[in-house]
Amino acid sequence: MEQQQTQTNPLSAIVAAPIVSKPLADSLLEHMRLIPAVIEDHATNAEVGALIKKLRDLAKGIEESRKAIASPINAGLKLLKANYDGITGPLAAAQADLSRRQTVFMREEERKRSEAEAAARKEQEEEALAQAVKVEELGEPEYADQVLENAQVLPPPIMPPVQQARAESGTLTTMRDNWVWEQEGGLRAVDPAFLMVNSAEVTKAVKGGARQINGIRIWNDRKAVAR
Repeated sequence: MEQQQTQTNPLSAIVAAPIVSKPLADSLLEHMRLIPAVIEDHATNAEVGALIKKLRDLAKGIEESRKAIASPINAGLKLLKANYDGITGPLAAAQADLSRRQTVFMREEERKRSEAEAAARKEQEEEALAQAVKVEELGEPEYADQVLENAQVLPPPIMPPVQQARAESGTLTTMRDNWVWEQEGGLRAVDPAFLMVNSAEVTKAVKGGARQINGIRIWNDRKAVAR
């Protein structure tokens, strides 16, 4: 009887490896549960400060340990992605270039169709005008006006749609809507609902000493810090 082989994740051993700092972390968290919900004296406040520093130092050490393990893994993943991008990148570029060529061709076909429709419509109007002139020459101006009015409500000429491209493989190429936008007229012309505060720049300015910015409330939210 063949022995069943199981595939294992190469990272499972790393993920499942015990974290030696966990007992200490549990001990500190248990100590925290002994701290009263409301600090009422200086001694407790000092004890809390010391506990905060221990928690911070332990978390920092654990994070440094994680980075030491993850760093070579991340480097390997980055190299793997670069190798695959070297293959898929040119494929994506080729696809984009060919799609651009198709778009240029089919937009030109649509332009020709629009021009043909406009020319047919103009011819339709010119025929109606010529007919109205003949009617008026026959001494029936009221019918001439009716001819022109009828020409205005005639349905537009129906032109054949742009031909769809179907390859022997069955691939069908058509045009689809793709609404895009660009800013124009300056920020004041933009609907305020679509403007957003640059929080990163505001934070940078406040940290740099700014205390008054139009439309922004700035205040000192003092907090305790254990060092």
